[in-house]
Amino acid sequence: MRWNCLRALGEISDQRALPVLVKALLDTDHSVVWMAAKGLVRFRRAGLVPLLRLLITNETHPWLVEAATYVMREMYLRDPKLKSYLEPVIHSMHGPAVRVGTPLAAQKALAQLTADGVVAA
Repeated sequence: MRWNCLRALGEISDQRALPVLVKALLDTDHSVVWMAAKGLVRFRRAGLVPLLRLLITNETHPWLVEAATYVMREMYLRDPKLKSYLEPVIHSMHGPAVRVGTPLAAQKALAQLTADGVVAA
C-alpha cells in the first residue's frame, strides 16, 4: 500500500513530494525504498540536494546504498554533467569504509555542486 502512494507521488513530480520520497529511502520495507528511489529519479537535479543531505546525516544501510546508487546513476545517465560529482559518492558507498566515507563524499559532492552553481543548496 505505501509503495503505491510513493509511486503516485513520484509520478506527480510535485516538489512537495521530495521530502516524503527522500525519507522513504530509510524505510524498513525494501519495496517502499525502491519505489521512493524510482520516484526520486524523476526530480532530476532537484532531488540531489535532499538525497546528498540524507547520505550526510543518516547511517548507511544496504537498501539505502542500493537505492541511492540507482538514483545517482540514473541522474548522471540523464545529465552527464553530474557524473564527475556523483561517481565518488557511489564509489564510497561500495568501498570498505562505507559508514565513514559516504557522508564525507556526499558532503564534498554537495559542496562542489553548490559552488559550481549546478544545484542550489
